[in-house]
Amino acid sequence: MGLRDRDARRAVLRLRRGPENNSTWNTGLDQVPPVTAPQVYYGDNPGDQPEVLDPLVELGGGGQAPMGGPTYRFDESLESDVKFPEYWDGHPFMAEFSQDYVVAFTMDELSSDGEVTAVEDFLPNSHLETVNQPIWDNVMDMEFGPDGALYVLEYGDGFFRQNPDAGLYKVTYGSDDTTPRAAISADPISGSTAPLEVTFDASATTDAETPNAELTFDWDFDGDGEYDAQGETVTHTFTDLGQYNVQLRVTDAGGNFGLAIQRITVGNTAPEITLSQPDGAIFNWGDAVPYTVTVNDAEDGDQPTCRNIQYTFGLGHNTHAHPEVTGRAADTEAGCGFTIQTSPDAVEHGEGEKIFGTLVVRYTDQAQGDVPAITGEATHILKPEVQQAEWYDAAEGVEVVDDEAAGAGGYVTSLDEGDSFSYSPIALHHAPTGEAINEITLRGSGEGTVSLGWTAEGSDTSEALAEFEFTGEGWQDVTQALSSVPEGSGSITVTSTGGVDVDQLSFAVGEGPVEPVTVPVDQVSIGMFSLIPWVNEVGLEAVLERLSEIGFENIEPFGSNFNGYTAEEFRALADSYGLSVKSSHYNVNEDTFDETLDYVTTLGQEYVGSGGFPAPGIGTYENTLATAEAMNRLGERTVEAGLEKFFGHNHDGEFRTMYEHEGETLSAWEILVRETNPEYVTFQVDVAWAAHAGVDVVELLEEYGDRIELLHIKDAVNLTPAVVRPSPTSVRATCRCRTSWPPRRRPASSSTSWSTTSPRRARSSPRPASSTSPVSRPASPRSP
Repeated sequence: MGLRDRDARRAVLRLRRGPENNSTWNTGLDQVPPVTAPQVYYGDNPGDQPEVLDPLVELGGGGQAPMGGPTYRFDESLESDVKFPEYWDGHPFMAEFSQDYVVAFTMDELSSDGEVTAVEDFLPNSHLETVNQPIWDNVMDMEFGPDGALYVLEYGDGFFRQNPDAGLYKVTYGSDDTTPRAAISADPISGSTAPLEVTFDASATTDAETPNAELTFDWDFDGDGEYDAQGETVTHTFTDLGQYNVQLRVTDAGGNFGLAIQRITVGNTAPEITLSQPDGAIFNWGDAVPYTVTVNDAEDGDQPTCRNIQYTFGLGHNTHAHPEVTGRAADTEAGCGFTIQTSPDAVEHGEGEKIFGTLVVRYTDQAQGDVPAITGEATHILKPEVQQAEWYDAAEGVEVVDDEAAGAGGYVTSLDEGDSFSYSPIALHHAPTGEAINEITLRGSGEGTVSLGWTAEGSDTSEALAEFEFTGEGWQDVTQALSSVPEGSGSITVTSTGGVDVDQLSFAVGEGPVEPVTVPVDQVSIGMFSLIPWVNEVGLEAVLERLSEIGFENIEPFGSNFNGYTAEEFRALADSYGLSVKSSHYNVNEDTFDETLDYVTTLGQEYVGSGGFPAPGIGTYENTLATAEAMNRLGERTVEAGLEKFFGHNHDGEFRTMYEHEGETLSAWEILVRETNPEYVTFQVDVAWAAHAGVDVVELLEEYGDRIELLHIKDAVNLTPAVVRPSPTSVRATCRCRTSWPPRRRPASSSTSWSTTSPRRARSSPRPASSTSPVSRPASPRSP
């Protein structure tokens, strides 16, 4: 036998014996039993497991945290009125910690070779809520007792602390009369001195069959086993210092009773802990997050020993958490503090899973004589800067759809009018830097409006936060800068007009809302080409009159507007309405250019150009160079005639047409810019056509701003790949801004963020709205 054969045989023998436990901390078997195939396994979605096991991913929420349970054995001889019936005999039980359910399996044989043939939802939460019983809430363990009842231990919500909704429950069978669910609230729960008057309220108690008015409420204030008072709401004065476990017993007419306990401390007040970060602050895994902790204690004062402040930070996953870092605060310049270095590897916990940061901070004050010390605590959540839509904390009316193309494999749909989903707690505060979150990007698909509303913690009033417009299928990122950022913690609610699916929300520290650059009204012209339907309907003079009333001072005509008018006549017509012609789209044929110059000079133009470029065009590289030469010649003649410059006006073809030029691949538009003389030639950038060609208009302006003295801004609502000219329904304005464009933060969508579209109107509308943009806004036009 060769060496390789011996190694292979040894490997097979090891597999038959089972894995070797070579852990340093092993105190048991070195050779564990052989591995067996699981009888139950599940993933995230239906189909990730055998069909019979699909209910394990359909009954609850997301995540996987199975808790193995007992197998029920029915004992016919057992005299018990609470034991489970024979129906459940031989059924193994399992709880899902993350998804909050309990199931029972039916198997073809009760052995390690048996196969699951059915999964049964045991006491669904929807039923338990209906009958006012405690729901399954992060079940940790369960066992059948000797009486045949099921005993369940629950962790409850919250992390690394004494959760108020943790509990030990007894599930019994055979009675139509359920046990009351006792609940206490007390105010105050601690005080510095005696006597201390405390009001106890049990009105949150519920019973499935019996109204509270028919229940009996018994109170034991001193823990001696004797009940001292009755009533749903009672007041008791504690005359002696000490710590008291007040017990409430609630009994129904059938003798079933439920218990609840509330601790009251007299002679020592619980410390109040405040964290410098608001609950739900934004971070990203890998960030270092600083915290400052203040402690106020009625007896000890507000100068705690920093090392006595303890914290636990963990990775929250759905409804549970994994502790990662524990420590103590230290003295800092700001007071007691610590910094959490979050792990960049946390995202590997589960691709697409809802994970977040969790923090619990505790401080135990000093005992006051014989009165024990009290531990106060504060809990805190950190939310990642990208929040998947399906990670919502509450929702109404929506559905989650699996889709590999979505950000985390799913998105929210059926967000119709009246439906919503929300995130809480959340704070528009960047935890690592302390800066305000003033920019939100929403990824959606469809047509409609998605709105975000903000509700501050403790408030019932919601205020509008941001709106996002979507105009077509396919995932789109729309970014909104917030004009004002609410402080503190609260909730964000997502609603829609309908028709939009939502993939995710991203929260960022941006530059904030950019103050609009106000362009003087005398530098803004309304493009007459867009007004063809209006002119055809009411006539040119009526349109000019209305434009003057709106507040425009300039127009940009095109060739057909001049039909039937001499230059003098058109100038007089425009003058009569207080309108000037600073530029037009007119004839730039070199052979007749002297006539053009005479005409436009009479009109009072500053710039000369057409709705395109002069011949021979950009059909070939050679033609493109020839067109640049023609522009130089026409530009020189323009300047010699006493005008500003000659301009070229783009559509999308100038940016889509690419040629090799001096060792680079450039668009025809870029070649024209490089090969023309800036002393004579400038460019009028049609923003809509440039964006339609895939150009980042902001970057274009940053790079070539010194060559662009005219912006042509329009909504261009009907641009499609098949269109060769803009639809006449679009509204245009031309801005004359001879300046180098200042660098700006790149927007999420260059085709929509530089030029803001005008309000849309029907084709037959006789009055278009004036166009506005950050660089083209009449300073004082009157409303149309």
